[in-house]
Amino acid sequence: MDKEQALAILRSCRSGGRHPDDPEIAAARAVVAQDPDAHHFLEGEHALDDAIAHQLGSLQPPTGLKESILAGLALPEPSPRPAVPRRRAVLMAVSLLIVSTLAAVVWLPILTSRPDSFASFLTEMRDFLPQGFRLHYANADLAAVARWFAETHDIAHYQVPLALATQTRATGCRTIDWYGKKAALICFYTSDGKVVHLVVLDRAAVPDPPTSARPSYARRDQWTSATWSAGDKAYLVLSTLDEARLRALL
Repeated sequence: MDKEQALAILRSCRSGGRHPDDPEIAAARAVVAQDPDAHHFLEGEHALDDAIAHQLGSLQPPTGLKESILAGLALPEPSPRPAVPRRRAVLMAVSLLIVSTLAAVVWLPILTSRPDSFASFLTEMRDFLPQGFRLHYANADLAAVARWFAETHDIAHYQVPLALATQTRATGCRTIDWYGKKAALICFYTSDGKVVHLVVLDRAAVPDPPTSARPSYARRDQWTSATWSAGDKAYLVLSTLDEARLRALL
């Protein structure tokens, strides 16, 4: 069993499932355990699944939904008709009401217009990156990562800080689609397991990119951010490192 086959098997399992009696799953876990990149990729997948499950689990039905359903079932028949088709029609109507309500709750915040600014981008990345996500390309070679961005998404001419490139280990990358604009994300880990996310966005994509070439730092919760501009690119770093250690890498 190779790495791709092992990942395909484990991605189909629930993150909290044990499957103690399945030899195929046990073999897949053994393969992934020996590959740090594959292990990190799978952790990101499971973190994303858990985040989605948590959001869906927190949804509450609209007030009065139960009463509306019961009232619909109690409506008198305007004319004689078979009971089974009527019940089916009511159940279909209830199902559509529930689905449309859930869709509105989940998607309305996403579809709502937001300021198209770097400040908005920073806020959304602070919310998105700590939740876990899927890498599109797992590779520790930054030259290979640069070729992947250039060949598949026409993203090029960005710069990775030298200390970040030499003192941490890259695990892979992905693109982020943000209101029709595409950003590049590269993930790094320090030797003691601290994560450093580097995000690159074209300066022309926002009206208010950072004006300084020197990083500006901020701390919120357990995450430190740094923002700056260089050439035609705006940069954002988000890390679990404290500011002093992050400064040493940038």
